[in-house]
Order: sequence, then C-alpha cells, then structure tokens
Amino acid sequence: MSNISFDELASIYDEESAQRELTELPNNFYDETKKFLNSLEEAMTNSQDRKEKMRLSKLYSRSDKFLSKIIKERRRKILLAVHHSILKDDDYTENMTDEEKKVFEELEENMEELSFEELVASRR
Repeated sequence: MSNISFDELASIYDEESAQRELTELPNNFYDETKKFLNSLEEAMTNSQDRKEKMRLSKLYSRSDKFLSKIIKERRRKILLAVHHSILKDDDYTENMTDEEKKVFEELEENMEELSFEELVASRR
C-alpha cells in the first residue's frame, strides 16, 4: 500500500502552486504516487459495486490530474533553477527528489555546453 493519498496530493499541489520554491517531497514521492494510482486501478477492477467503481474512477481521475499539475509546476521551477544556476554558481537543488536532481544536472550540463558564440559563428 502507498503512503500517498488523494488528500496529500491535493495538499502538495496547493503548497507547490503557492510557493516560488520547490516544495519538499519525500525522495520516494513518484514511486509512492505510482503505487497509489495503481492501487486505485486495481480496486476499480476488483470492485463488483457499480457505485464504488464510479467513486474510485473519480478519485483516480482527480488524483491523476493533481499529479500532472504538480509535475508541470515542478518542471517549470526546475527549468528556472537550471537557468539561475548557469547565471550564478549556487546550488538550486534544495527540495528536489533524486529523480529531479538527475534531470536538473543533465539539463544544467547540456545548457553549459551550449555556446551561443559557437552558434553565431557557425552561421557565417
């Protein structure tokens, strides 16, 4: 069973959308959320009660939407952090999960390798 619930996803979304910085998440947030969504799918499949299936379906849909919004907001903040880290030599990985840190580091590395001077010179 997952440690994530619909109420927790809603709370994380509210906090994430209200703050400029990344909200602190457990490092296993994405795995736990996947388990939660999978358990809802399994419960829908196994339920014989039509009303219960509808309730679970709505819960799944709303949870999945919150997760999508959380990911979208965190992606935006991570891209901004990459931009700021290139301009200043500071650590912007606070409150990132391990998965997010990996994406951040790859983006940062790719952006640092991109030389606009070389792009301009190659157009001549």
